[in-house]
Amino acid sequence: MKKFIYIFILTFLTINVAVGGNLVIDANKQELDLQNNQINLEGNVKVKMNDMTLVGPRAVGKINPKTNKLEEAIFPDSPYAYQKNGNKKSEIKAKIIKASLLNKVVKASGDTQSVTMVNNQPVLIINADTQEYDTQIEQMRANGSVIVHYQDMVAFGDKAIVDVNKKGDVKKMQLIGNAKINQKDNKAYADRFVYTASNEEIVSIGNTYSKMIMDNGKQIEVWAQYQQYNKPANTILASNKVTIYYDDYKAYGPKVTVFPNKVTNKFNKIVFLGRAKIVEKNRSIDADKIIITMEPKNFTALGNVKTIITNIDDLKDIGPAPTGKK
Repeated sequence: MKKFIYIFILTFLTINVAVGGNLVIDANKQELDLQNNQINLEGNVKVKMNDMTLVGPRAVGKINPKTNKLEEAIFPDSPYAYQKNGNKKSEIKAKIIKASLLNKVVKASGDTQSVTMVNNQPVLIINADTQEYDTQIEQMRANGSVIVHYQDMVAFGDKAIVDVNKKGDVKKMQLIGNAKINQKDNKAYADRFVYTASNEEIVSIGNTYSKMIMDNGKQIEVWAQYQQYNKPANTILASNKVTIYYDDYKAYGPKVTVFPNKVTNKFNKIVFLGRAKIVEKNRSIDADKIIITMEPKNFTALGNVKTIITNIDDLKDIGPAPTGKK
């Protein structure tokens, strides 16, 4: 019995030294299972790893038999983990949480939710099937049915990658696969979104679509392979196979910028650069530059302008706006 106790104490001390002395384990009961190379923890379990704390009713610590290092802590039974930094707190909940004690990565699976709060008010919420937080590079990766609430945006995707700084503020956010963003009255779809906090810019890449409310209350739809929205300037830049629908206008071109009204800050002007075309009822106009205004409704064509007027029956090829985005 004394030999067993001695081995337990010696092994436990060696494990703590192996992870750098930054690991603190609290529990009502701790049991070393040498046969299975693990530590069983039960009752109010708390593992503190640097500035990350994991909490749950029970946990299992996995020991590498070759190095005698405690390499992983597994928390079943709906645990949670949290970090605190001044007035900021980050927390993640899941059915199961696994923490790699060597590379400082926390993996959560099963109805996961991570929340970042400032002064106890949530500023970022991520729901997903699984989430993984790398404490060394300050990056959260979420997979499966991802929903992100951030500022005035609600975003969806197959996958999300969020980079934060040492204070816990979002630096960069990516949504990948079947991505969608709802922002007040506006909507956007793309294969991939990249949000950069420093300039408050959202870049949409691949099969992009956006729907926005214009200054007159009507909506504009933009289709392109690339779109870039700058929030401070409230402008949209679109390029590569751009198509725009507005009221009875349909316009095409290689590159377009959508500008706001300087008074209301709502979108009110569309400028096509490069050889573009606008179709309105029974006429189509090609030009090097086309400017469309909403209020008053008007458009101007500049540079090598060509106008074709046809019968309405000949406009069947124009068709309605593409479907698939609701």
